Amino acid sequence: MVRGFLFMKMNGTPRYTVIMHDVREKYKMTLTEYAIADSIYHLQNNEKHICTASREYLGKFVGISERHAKRVVIDLVSKGLIVKVGPNLTTTTRWNDCYLKKDDNKSPEKGQNVPVERDKMSPNNNTIKTNIYIKDGKKLLDYLNAKTQRKFKVVHTNTINALKIYNIDELKKIIDCKMKEWGNDVKMRKFLRQETLFRASHLDTYLTEAQEDGDKPGAGFSQG
Repeated sequence: MVRGFLFMKMNGTPRYTVIMHDVREKYKMTLTEYAIADSIYHLQNNEKHICTASREYLGKFVGISERHAKRVVIDLVSKGLIVKVGPNLTTTTRWNDCYLKKDDNKSPEKGQNVPVERDKMSPNNNTIKTNIYIKDGKKLLDYLNAKTQRKFKVVHTNTINALKIYNIDELKKIIDCKMKEWGNDVKMRKFLRQETLFRASHLDTYLTEAQEDGDKPGAGFSQG
């Protein structure tokens, strides 16, 4: 049975989401995850097929906190339903195929968002996205090396995965915050590495700490 998940009307965006429970169950999605994925799909219905909405906006849109919205985005990325393109979001072909299949069975109503079929050069192309993550990963590694005066050469998978959720400036804030906290601590300094700083289970906590601390990108620690 299909049921509706009602939204608040905001700037002409969809007022509701029609939930296909077979799709939700197939990908083991919660109702909130489905609502967020559907919101991203409609909000990206533009020329570039990119959703530029912030996590705060997405959270307010479906009635959850910004922090909860960030967790939902992480879960949707892990399920292969959305990906990050720079600071923005876009749904994957896995989600779009389900959505286009649903819309094949009905005619769009007046004023309704109409799914746009994407060509091979769209931002959903896995090769394009991977190249973006690798490029940003190298920039982030250079930043970490400059701050720690180390010579890491390989971009860790934790860094790539982190860039699928957060933008490079947010991850720089984590580096700055943890260097301020651990930089002069002999025991903790060794953890100023990609494996620890960008581990998925740490990201949300570390970024919250960095934001609360008020660190600015580029502000490091003083070596003693």
